Amino acid sequence: MQATVKTILGFLTQIGLPYQECSIEQQTFLPGLRLEQGVLHIDTAKLLHPGDILHEAGHIAVCEPTERHLMSGDIYKSGRIKVGCRAKKWRRLLGL
Repeated sequence: MQATVKTILGFLTQIGLPYQECSIEQQTFLPGLRLEQGVLHIDTAKLLHPGDILHEAGHIAVCEPTERHLMSGDIYKSGRIKVGCRAKKWRRLLGL
Protein backbone atom coordinates (compact mmCIF):
# COMPACT_ATOMS: atom_id res chain seq x y z
CA MET A 1 0.00 0.00 0.00
CA GLN A 2 2.85 2.42 0.75
CA ALA A 3 4.13 2.28 -2.84
CA THR A 4 0.65 3.12 -4.15
CA VAL A 5 0.32 6.03 -1.71
CA LYS A 6 3.73 7.37 -2.79
CA THR A 7 2.68 7.20 -6.44
CA ILE A 8 -0.57 9.04 -5.70
CA LEU A 9 1.20 11.73 -3.66
CA GLY A 10 3.69 12.18 -6.50
CA PHE A 11 0.79 12.71 -8.86
CA LEU A 12 -0.81 15.29 -6.54
CA THR A 13 2.51 17.14 -6.38
CA GLN A 14 2.84 17.02 -10.16
CA ILE A 15 -0.58 18.60 -10.73
CA GLY A 16 -0.16 21.13 -7.93
CA LEU A 17 -2.86 19.84 -5.62
CA PRO A 18 -2.08 20.77 -2.00
CA TYR A 19 -1.74 18.02 0.61
CA GLN A 20 -0.01 17.50 3.92
CA GLU A 21 0.99 14.26 5.58
CA CYS A 22 0.07 14.52 9.26
CA SER A 23 -1.61 12.79 12.17
CA ILE A 24 -5.41 13.10 12.26
CA GLU A 25 -6.92 12.60 15.71
CA GLN A 26 -10.59 13.34 15.07
CA GLN A 27 -13.03 10.98 13.36
CA THR A 28 -13.38 11.71 9.64
CA PHE A 29 -15.75 10.66 6.87
CA LEU A 30 -12.97 8.65 5.21
CA PRO A 31 -10.42 7.28 7.69
CA GLY A 32 -7.05 9.00 7.42
CA LEU A 33 -8.26 11.91 5.30
CA ARG A 34 -9.40 15.41 6.20
CA LEU A 35 -9.87 18.54 4.15
CA GLU A 36 -8.72 21.72 5.86
CA GLN A 37 -8.88 25.08 4.07
CA GLY A 38 -8.39 23.41 0.69
CA VAL A 39 -5.46 21.27 1.79
CA LEU A 40 -5.91 17.50 1.94
CA HIS A 41 -4.52 16.20 5.24
CA ILE A 42 -3.42 12.58 5.00
CA ASP A 43 -2.73 10.22 7.89
CA THR A 44 -1.26 7.14 6.20
CA ALA A 45 -1.44 5.13 9.44
CA LYS A 46 -5.25 5.41 9.42
CA LEU A 47 -5.84 5.31 5.68
CA LEU A 48 -7.88 2.27 4.61
CA HIS A 49 -7.73 2.56 0.82
CA PRO A 50 -5.15 4.58 -1.17
CA GLY A 51 -7.81 5.34 -3.80
CA ASP A 52 -9.63 7.42 -1.19
CA ILE A 53 -6.86 10.01 -1.57
CA LEU A 54 -7.70 10.42 -5.26
CA HIS A 55 -11.41 10.62 -4.49
CA GLU A 56 -10.96 13.45 -2.00
CA ALA A 57 -8.38 15.18 -4.20
CA GLY A 58 -10.98 15.21 -6.96
CA HIS A 59 -13.20 17.42 -4.83
CA ILE A 60 -10.37 19.93 -4.56
CA ALA A 61 -9.51 19.67 -8.25
CA VAL A 62 -12.99 20.62 -9.48
CA CYS A 63 -13.01 23.73 -7.33
CA GLU A 64 -11.49 27.01 -8.50
CA PRO A 65 -8.08 27.51 -6.84
CA THR A 66 -9.28 30.87 -5.48
CA GLU A 67 -12.19 29.13 -3.72
CA ARG A 68 -10.35 26.08 -2.33
CA HIS A 69 -9.56 27.72 1.00
CA LEU A 70 -13.31 27.57 1.73
CA MET A 71 -13.27 23.77 1.71
CA SER A 72 -12.87 22.30 5.20
CA GLY A 73 -14.18 19.39 7.22
CA ASP A 74 -16.96 17.23 5.85
CA ILE A 75 -17.60 18.69 2.41
CA TYR A 76 -20.51 16.31 1.94
CA LYS A 77 -22.42 18.26 4.59
CA SER A 78 -21.53 21.57 2.94
CA GLY A 79 -22.30 20.54 -0.63
CA ARG A 80 -23.01 24.13 -1.61
CA ILE A 81 -19.24 24.73 -1.79
CA LYS A 82 -18.78 21.83 -4.17
CA VAL A 83 -21.74 22.83 -6.32
CA GLY A 84 -20.67 26.47 -6.27
CA CYS A 85 -17.18 25.56 -7.39
CA ARG A 86 -18.54 23.52 -10.29
CA ALA A 87 -20.90 26.31 -11.30
CA LYS A 88 -18.06 28.82 -11.40
CA LYS A 89 -15.97 26.46 -13.50
CA TRP A 90 -18.81 26.00 -16.01
CA ARG A 91 -19.40 29.75 -16.19
CA ARG A 92 -15.74 30.29 -16.96
CA LEU A 93 -15.73 27.56 -19.62
CA LEU A 94 -18.81 29.03 -21.26
CA GLY A 95 -17.42 32.57 -21.08
CA LEU A 96 -20.26 33.87 -18.90
